[in-house]
Order: sequence, then structure tokens, then C-alpha cells
Amino acid sequence: MTDSIAPSSPGELLTPEQTAKRTHLSTATLAKMRCYGNGPPYFKVGKFVRYDINDVDAWMRSRRYTSTSQESAA
Repeated sequence: MTDSIAPSSPGELLTPEQTAKRTHLSTATLAKMRCYGNGPPYFKVGKFVRYDINDVDAWMRSRRYTSTSQESAA
């Protein structure tokens, strides 16, 4: 089985829309996660939010579980 996350270029920055598509989350969910601090790391450049693609991929991998009981214990 292959990983569904496509390989990335080092340092590529994604918009919230691109990040939402990559993570299968809505942009509103990403915005809430930024407020609560439980989403992928991001940069704020002026009024623009950008996500490093490597940080997004690492954040997604950190949410990998092997059973439903694991999630409640984390």
C-alpha cells in the first residue's frame, strides 16, 4: 500500500486552501486549530498564513494510530 501524501519539495509554503486540501480539513477547521494551537505549525507573514509542507506532513504523521483506544489515551 502506498502513502497517500505526495512527496514534497523542501521549504514549499502552502496557503490555507492548499493545506486544507492536503489534510482533508476545511479552512475553517484550520483557522480554529490555529486559535487553539492544535493544528500544524504555520507562519504568519503580514496578514497571510502559510504552512511549510514538511511541517504539515509531519503533523499528519503524528496523528497515526493503530487502534481506537490509542487516541483516547493520547
